[in-house]
Amino acid sequence: ADVKLLDSAYAPIVRKASAFKLVDKGEYTDIVIPITDRPAYLVDEGPSGLTLTLYGTNGPVKRQLAAKAPAASYIRTVTATVDETQMHYAFDLKGPVYGYQPLWEDGVFTFRVRRPPKIDAVSPLMGLTIAVDPGHPPIGATGPTGLWEPVATLAVGFKVQELLQAKGVNVVMTRTTPDPVDLYLRPTMARRENANAFVSIHLNAVPDGQNPFRAQGTTTYHYYMHSEPLADSVDRTAVAQLALRDVGVKRENFAVIRGTWMPSILVEGAFIIMPDQEAAMRTPEYQQRYAQGIVDGLENYFRGLAQQVQH
Repeated sequence: ADVKLLDSAYAPIVRKASAFKLVDKGEYTDIVIPITDRPAYLVDEGPSGLTLTLYGTNGPVKRQLAAKAPAASYIRTVTATVDETQMHYAFDLKGPVYGYQPLWEDGVFTFRVRRPPKIDAVSPLMGLTIAVDPGHPPIGATGPTGLWEPVATLAVGFKVQELLQAKGVNVVMTRTTPDPVDLYLRPTMARRENANAFVSIHLNAVPDGQNPFRAQGTTTYHYYMHSEPLADSVDRTAVAQLALRDVGVKRENFAVIRGTWMPSILVEGAFIIMPDQEAAMRTPEYQQRYAQGIVDGLENYFRGLAQQVQH
């Protein structure tokens, strides 16, 4: 009943985009596109490039436009192509994709491309800002003897915070109390603090009818391609610390890891519904091992990133 069919004579509105300009801010570069109305868009990621498509949009000319970015920018070049209903902007970067943010305000579509931070090869976490997200509440799984997931993840989160601070990291905790924190607020908090990475800490479970003995293990999730290297790194070190089966790195559409401004991952370190793992997660020693696995993975990731980035 809510569907209203358009008249056969309906002609879709085509927005008009003006010539773009590049504005380098050091930590990021803005591609500023004046446009008559807010467009639907899609961002495609490659290993060292991004493509922005604006739908229902036409440009000022029917030919290819290219611009070389300022020398200090993380972007090498921007190339724009236009057809009757779409604008495509291709960004060639000086290293791997690290973060980006589409913005719309007052008739201007801005695509902000983030430069990776300067990293000390000896102490790769020194001076960075890391968002630590102890998973849940609301909700959360419960172990067979009553250990509630948010209780354990907060304990691990505090240990991650302590380990990171000892390495010179500014830590953003999405929660420090048992009170619920909205799912969508958690990545927003990280972005507002300009975090360099976001890690959500969880303990896994399966619904009735599934065999936890077969499902159990450590799994690390990402959503966007530029978060996968961080997920790979943390998964390896978490498995080494927790000594559980490696279920692997997977892509999943979880709300807390849909942010694009930084690499964002969600770690399911152990299965809280397995009696032995629930018992282990009650101990400060195993909580510390979980925390150490996360911190080791972060350190390895940023050390590797330093070798790939041209400053």
